[in-house]
Amino acid sequence: MNVDGVQLVFSDALDGGGIDVTTVIGALSETVGTRNRQIEEILHLNLACLSQFRCLANLRKTNDGAEELVLSVSCRGYTDLDKLTVLVEELLSVVSLYQPLVSADAGGYASNPLLGAGQTTLSDELDGAMVFHL
Repeated sequence: MNVDGVQLVFSDALDGGGIDVTTVIGALSETVGTRNRQIEEILHLNLACLSQFRCLANLRKTNDGAEELVLSVSCRGYTDLDKLTVLVEELLSVVSLYQPLVSADAGGYASNPLLGAGQTTLSDELDGAMVFHL
């Protein structure tokens, strides 16, 4: 299913108890330094998003050996359409946060509209941020 240019894949959860919805954000850089910076930025963003969203961001290998960033949500059970709709909306809203991370070049993320005037990476914004779970 394609929603606003984002390709969503719906599948049965591995345990058969619900539905998983995934989307591929993009491939990480083949350049080691850039890829390491991308992974660091992904980790920072994951921490920042933990308190707000129920999306899982992970890396997986493609058939050609490249690493790609994948976002997913899981909806337990098959009968709660409202819950699934909310989770898909969350997934779609988080996509725009992660996309600039995989399209970054060696010069940083200057083209990212989410960044402020003096900011060059998302970690500039997230450094010092704390996430609390009660």
